[in-house]
Amino acid sequence: MIVGAYLTHNNLSAKMKPSIAAFVGSLDWTMLKYTPAVGVQPLLEPSDEDGRPQSQEPIQLFRTLLTELLEKWKKNNLVKKFPKKMIIFRDGVSDGEFTQVLESEFKAAKAAVEKLAGAPNQCKITYKVCVKK
Repeated sequence: MIVGAYLTHNNLSAKMKPSIAAFVGSLDWTMLKYTPAVGVQPLLEPSDEDGRPQSQEPIQLFRTLLTELLEKWKKNNLVKKFPKKMIIFRDGVSDGEFTQVLESEFKAAKAAVEKLAGAPNQCKITYKVCVKK
């Protein structure tokens, strides 16, 4: 299974506007069909005197959105087999947030797999952060 994940933010001058988490995932082993999963990132408490919310890069809905994609995978496959391998491509992470994002989102990915597969090692997960330079 191939998964792409991104968190898009409004510009910094936008007060109290949430970020959007967008995922796309393959539906079967051929990796020719894909399906989306989208959610609104919960707003965090304002962190500056102008009332703008603080920026937090880890996707809070990572487990929920990945679970949605995994459920669609299982529904789309006639034999209802779980994917044996998953590659997650994550974009939009700065160097300073890399460790926090990796720990939070990789843990959420393992939890989503365990929830649906019933076993933590049912699916091998590769988590790749893509950086534009």
